[in-house]
Amino acid sequence: MGYVLAGVCIGRLALSADATSLYLVGLAACGFALSRLAVMGAQAAGVDAWSWWIDLTDHSYSPPEMLGNVSVAAGIIGASLWVARRARSVVWPILAVGSMALTAYVGHLIVIAAVATEIVWEPTNAALVALWAGIVLFCSLWRWRLGAGPLERWLTAWSTKAADARVPASVR
Repeated sequence: MGYVLAGVCIGRLALSADATSLYLVGLAACGFALSRLAVMGAQAAGVDAWSWWIDLTDHSYSPPEMLGNVSVAAGIIGASLWVARRARSVVWPILAVGSMALTAYVGHLIVIAAVATEIVWEPTNAALVALWAGIVLFCSLWRWRLGAGPLERWLTAWSTKAADARVPASVR
C-alpha cells in the first residue's frame, strides 16, 4: 500500500511543470541516500535484533528498501517527464503506450496466453524485445490512426454511463 500511496502523491503533483521534474529527481536522490544511510547507521551500531527491519534484499519490504524503491521510481518519473517535454517527437511511441496502458497491459496478457507461458517461466531477451516492440508498434499505430485505445474508450463510455445514471438530471 505504501507504493500505491506514493504513486497517488506523485500523481497529484503538477506533472507538466519543470520544477516538478527537478523536485522528483531531488526527492529521489535524498530518499535513496537516506535509505542507505539508515542501513549503514544500523549496521555500524551493530543492530542485529532488527536486522529484518533494515534488510535491503529484494522484496524484503523493509522501510529502507521501500524508500529506496520509491526514490528510484520518483527519479525515473521525474527524468522521464523532463525528457518527454523536450523530445516529444522522439518519445511519441512510448507516450502512445502510456496513453493506452490498460489496452497494452491486457494485450500483453493475451499474447502471453496465446504464445504459451514459457515466455514467462523461461524468458529470453528476444521474446522480451519482441513483446515490447509489438506493444509499442500496436499502440503507436492505434493512437496515430484511431486515438484513444479500445479498452480506454470502453472504460470511458461505461464509467460515463454509470455516472450519468447516478447523477440526477437536476444537478446536470
